[in-house]
Amino acid sequence: NITGDPVGTLQTSQAIAISFVPNQSNAQGVDLLRYLLEQEFQEKGTYVIHGATTSLPALQQISCANASSFVPVIVIAPGNATSIDESDDCVTIRSPSAAGFIQAHDRLKYGMLGVME
Repeated sequence: NITGDPVGTLQTSQAIAISFVPNQSNAQGVDLLRYLLEQEFQEKGTYVIHGATTSLPALQQISCANASSFVPVIVIAPGNATSIDESDDCVTIRSPSAAGFIQAHDRLKYGMLGVME
């Protein structure tokens, strides 16, 4: 399920902030998605900033409130179903499983490559 224009929001940015909700039961899936997104954006020359939605010692706090057209935010959050929602320069990716996060990554990747709309 996709709402808004996540591909349009992310495709032209010079920098992206990737944030996540800490203490999820699916921490490995979240970290895998963070890694895959970082690799994709760095390959196209986009600067990546990492954070968490709540304050953690090693990461700055980043949420949708920090999103702008210059630095959109991707928030990785738990969910009952896999979805990608974009609103006000913030893309929220939700999934109950690692497989769902990988599906969301692939969907964004294919959209940015122009394979899918």
